[in-house]
Amino acid sequence: MRIRSASWMAGRLTALAVLVGLLSLLSYVSGAHIALRYLDPPLGAWWQSNEFWIMEGAASALGMLIGIRIGARLVEPALRNRIQGGSVIAAAIALAWVAPACAALARIGWNARGQWVESGIVGLAGYSSGLFIDKLLIAGVYFLKTAGFAFFAGLVLFGLVLAASFASVRAGEPAQKPAAGA
Repeated sequence: MRIRSASWMAGRLTALAVLVGLLSLLSYVSGAHIALRYLDPPLGAWWQSNEFWIMEGAASALGMLIGIRIGARLVEPALRNRIQGGSVIAAAIALAWVAPACAALARIGWNARGQWVESGIVGLAGYSSGLFIDKLLIAGVYFLKTAGFAFFAGLVLFGLVLAASFASVRAGEPAQKPAAGA
């Protein structure tokens, strides 16, 4: 049961990051904040001003969690729970720095010559549907790129926690083990 606890936690957090990311992505693309503004104006205003940043944070958290979960599969099961749990805590602390960095990297080079994509989609689907599909495509690719860059940050965090764990174990061991016959 103890071996599965960190894996269970990382799995649930990954599912939560996917859910929050998709919810904020679809809200951003569809303009759902307008309906929320009619129901509760202060909450709608807060959601409108933060939904894009929530999407970036969820994408970064998703990428780091996937990186940590893949890194955990490379470690023997005896170490997996401790290292994965420590890595998730380190990722939660680092999310405030990783999310803006990965989001800035994800903005590089997506839509440099993208007008032909928008024109083609609008030509196929009609004006209003085409603009929605184009915005969904751009936001979806941005979400995936942000998660992809954060994936590498998650692997690095996992490696750092693993190295720190090995260093702490080595520090507690005696310098030389006594010989078996001595």
